[in-house]
Amino acid sequence: MIDINYGREVLSLDFPEDRIIFRAAPARHGGSENLDEMVLKSLADPFNSRPLAELAKGKKDICIICDDLTRTTPADKILPYVLEELGKAGAADSQITIVIALGSHRGLTRVEIEQKIGKDMARRLTVVNHDHESRENLVSIPFPDAAFDIQVNRKVAECDCRICIGTIIPHFPSGWSGGAKMMLPGVAGLKTIAQMHYLGVTDPEIKLGTIPNPCRDLMEAFAEQVGLDFIVNIVPDTEGTVVGVVSGHFIDAHRAGVDIGRRCLSASIPEMADAVLASAYPSDMDLLQAGKALFAAELCVAQGGDVILLSPCDEGVGPSHPDIADYCTYSSKELISGIDEERWDNPLRAAFAVGLKRIGTAASISVFSEGIPQSELAKMGYEHIADRDQLAGKIAALDDSGKRLGILDHATKVLPVVAGDR
Repeated sequence: MIDINYGREVLSLDFPEDRIIFRAAPARHGGSENLDEMVLKSLADPFNSRPLAELAKGKKDICIICDDLTRTTPADKILPYVLEELGKAGAADSQITIVIALGSHRGLTRVEIEQKIGKDMARRLTVVNHDHESRENLVSIPFPDAAFDIQVNRKVAECDCRICIGTIIPHFPSGWSGGAKMMLPGVAGLKTIAQMHYLGVTDPEIKLGTIPNPCRDLMEAFAEQVGLDFIVNIVPDTEGTVVGVVSGHFIDAHRAGVDIGRRCLSASIPEMADAVLASAYPSDMDLLQAGKALFAAELCVAQGGDVILLSPCDEGVGPSHPDIADYCTYSSKELISGIDEERWDNPLRAAFAVGLKRIGTAASISVFSEGIPQSELAKMGYEHIADRDQLAGKIAALDDSGKRLGILDHATKVLPVVAGDR
């Protein structure tokens, strides 16, 4: 019997235990220190950086860049300590703006902003949602590589101190989230985000957990050019418990966080499975979030195997990209050539479509979701599993065919590592 999350619900599925070859879920790594202690210790001893109170001295216009609710960063717990350091530097609340680094995600509502940063911070500080499509709120900046069109949030570009608060977990195509990723795609313009994703989905060597890689290099060059002064990043375990906090220089601190993440979020598996059952919980907002589980499955399913993704996808395919399934009706070759020739109305959606189709070239994808209609999944080339009876039938079919099964819990956060590949 397999117990596995489908959103917050736990499903029980029948499958012979002797043919389950792995269950990739790292053990919880909660330490003896609480979050407050970890944040204070990290701020007091930043990586390759002066302390924030020194670095921010004399700054008159400060942006604190926070992620949205697709990430579990406890910004409400971290911000008070960051503001305390800024207060030591002489900064008043009126000189501080919170920018929600949405990338291309939908904006947060007022209630969601309070949920993310806390009611007190939402009341005290100016808070703005980044808008990647608003030309008046974007500014172009020079970039050493003329091939890239670099646009960034105007407020972020024009302030004199930039601090990012985020989370470090395995991520495709940046290798790991956090660090400079809060800048690109976090506060970048549409075309810049599209170029970054295009780079990620067209390089077959870029995989989940791979650092360095060309996509991460671009993010860090972007952050360097705009000017990212300081980061505070947390590392959670798969249950969301913070196991590490790193602060300081956006590359050095980030790599220290990745080292923690590799220890806490990697799961050793003995070999590739014929089929992989992947739960996206808790990244169940939409398919663009839940679909990140497929990049973990890519690392542990045999060529020609089966992947079953479990996620309610409460907001459908993705509220900011409602027509992405239509882009998926084109071949990857057509999508890529269309980006190269600037034929698409939205090149970012074309790049996303290439990513969604990527694993489908190596494995058959089935999705159990009550939030996405069959017609949308069919456009992507995915099989739709409409209800629990169909899911049970799919699992039974794997059993009947003698396939060996691998299971990914928290598949959007775990990094499967085949034994001997470390």
